[in-house]
Amino acid sequence: SINTYKDLFHCWVCNIGYNEEQFIARINGISNSDALKLLNKYQVQDKWEVEKGLLWSDQTMLTKVISLGFSKELIEEMKLGLIKDEFGKKYLGIPIYYNNILVDVRRYNIMKYENQPKMKSNDNARVGWLVPYDKFLSSNETCYLFEGEKDMLMARELGINAYTLTGGAGAVPNEYVINAFKDKDIVICYDNDDAGQKAIIRAIKILEAANMRVRILSMDPYKDPDEFIKAMGKDEYKKRIQESSDKLSFR
Repeated sequence: SINTYKDLFHCWVCNIGYNEEQFIARINGISNSDALKLLNKYQVQDKWEVEKGLLWSDQTMLTKVISLGFSKELIEEMKLGLIKDEFGKKYLGIPIYYNNILVDVRRYNIMKYENQPKMKSNDNARVGWLVPYDKFLSSNETCYLFEGEKDMLMARELGINAYTLTGGAGAVPNEYVINAFKDKDIVICYDNDDAGQKAIIRAIKILEAANMRVRILSMDPYKDPDEFIKAMGKDEYKKRIQESSDKLSFR
């Protein structure tokens, strides 16, 4: 049972109870102090429904998002929204949730503004969040780890059990999500460039320490999923993913 007034949880089967920080610590395998820090830093009123509504009401922006190959169902499932900066520039907002706590918002430069990065986070945001985290926790299937949010979204549109880490190729799982990788079957689907290949080596060292099977997707001779799909098609891309090799062959 859950007492929403006192923020208490009690399991009547095992007769164990937790307060809010103890519950967050227990289900994520982190310390009570880290759980408390997380709640203190990020637990603010979630106003993301406003940004979601802005995207659905802006037909030009919505059409632009759909042109990436994202269905309306995916847009709704991933809670995509519209972010405007102080100059009125529009970005595709990708909310980052951790146990239903909004910890960051990634901004994709879908309009391709000059002198702006392709993707950026909130100021001083922690990197290494797993997206979408709650789906990863509940998944018993092979999980495919992509280099960025756009590639992850594209793969989910294809029906692939896809995830990513915030921060791009150089990101590694942060201390709040690393324990979720334990005993998972992971396929790394990073870009076929120098940064992506270096990131694969770094990811293997970290992830294999969490007692899991790690495999690698090869996209030769193409650089990234977008380039591969444009050249070979979605069906061939899904087939290539299913034929991903063991990490030992990568080395």
